[in-house]
Amino acid sequence: MRTAKNYYYLTENTYDKNTGHTFSIREEIPQEDVDEMFSHLRVTSIYNSITQIRDIVVQNGDNFQKYVLEKNLQRLRQQQVDVKTIILNSNRLVLNYASSLKTYIDMETRLLSRQNKKDELKLFQQLCSEFYDSRKEYRFWMNFRDYVVHCEFPYHGFVESLEDGYKLICTKEHLLGYKKWKHSKADILEMGDNIDLSSMVFEMSALIMALYLNFLAYFAKEITDSISYYSKFCQKHNVKSQTFLVTSKKVSKDNRDEAIEAYKTARLIPLPIKELFEAFEQLENNPNVKITKNII
Repeated sequence: MRTAKNYYYLTENTYDKNTGHTFSIREEIPQEDVDEMFSHLRVTSIYNSITQIRDIVVQNGDNFQKYVLEKNLQRLRQQQVDVKTIILNSNRLVLNYASSLKTYIDMETRLLSRQNKKDELKLFQQLCSEFYDSRKEYRFWMNFRDYVVHCEFPYHGFVESLEDGYKLICTKEHLLGYKKWKHSKADILEMGDNIDLSSMVFEMSALIMALYLNFLAYFAKEITDSISYYSKFCQKHNVKSQTFLVTSKKVSKDNRDEAIEAYKTARLIPLPIKELFEAFEQLENNPNVKITKNII
């Protein structure tokens, strides 16, 4: 059975304040050119993946911090939420944060390996080692998930009184029941008797962003090459904003009836240009990346 031929057309998106968003067919494009465009834009899928997991980590950390605030604990108790539920949710939220943070590190490692970036992977691993050696909060969270898996949840009590207010209990002694904290054991020994886990979420924020910016820098060439290719493509075809339209029907550029008939079975393939320029903006804001030539 013969497979129906698909036709690819370059369309330009326009906006009119009276009629709204519209698009018009500019010209037919060979499928090879379409494939080449998406090959150049493949880096945006990496950008989307790493940005999404970063945002998940940040959101999980924010949710945890807000939940364990004393004023929120007070509000929950005034609403007759029982202590057991508060402890359960606090443990759930802190585990979500620690697990997503570990996934974030693992995903960066996997993406670099999959893209065969051996030198960049070494640099990333060196950066992680530097953070592990120099920042106690990094050490703690890297070991925390194993603590939960092999030992216990951190929150095991709750105090509410006029004198002490509303507090979750996570004691040093309770954490040290786990014997494999590695280098974090010395850090925990220096902490107060009741440990404030949410403060270490705050301290991790800068490290999360540093890991993110360094990761994108490892793909600087792919990002800038994609920007350059897209800009040259737009100049060549005299368009400012483009989308590919795929249809099984041949369309003449100026034949309205053909266009209307083709649209009934056509599908639009938007390009991830917004994400591409967002990735490029991150490079421009990275002090360790120097973009010396005009690529646009």
